[in-house]
Amino acid sequence: MPCRDYRDDVRHDDEQLRRRLTVFAQQMCRAMETLETNNLLHSARITPNMRDWWRDHKEADARRQEEDAEEKRQDRIKARALKKLNPADRKALGLE
Repeated sequence: MPCRDYRDDVRHDDEQLRRRLTVFAQQMCRAMETLETNNLLHSARITPNMRDWWRDHKEADARRQEEDAEEKRQDRIKARALKKLNPADRKALGLE
C-alpha cells in the first residue's frame, strides 16, 4: 500500500511534522496489515478507533490507486493521440 496520511486538506507549515506523520502512518499500516493477516483485528487491544482508522485508510488507499490507474490510462490515451498528429498539426496546437 502507498501508506500516507490522506488528510491533505490539513496544511502544515512544518514539513518535518508532515514527514513524521507519514512515517507514523506507514508504521500503523504495516502493523494493522499484519494484524489483519493474522485475524487479530478484533483483539481486545485493538480499539474501535484503530479499526475505524484502518478501514478508512484502506478505502483512501484504494481510491488513490484507482486515481493513479486512471491517470496512467489517460496518459496512454493522450500519448497515442499525440502520435497521430503530424508536425504541422502539433505546431498549430502549440505543442512544438
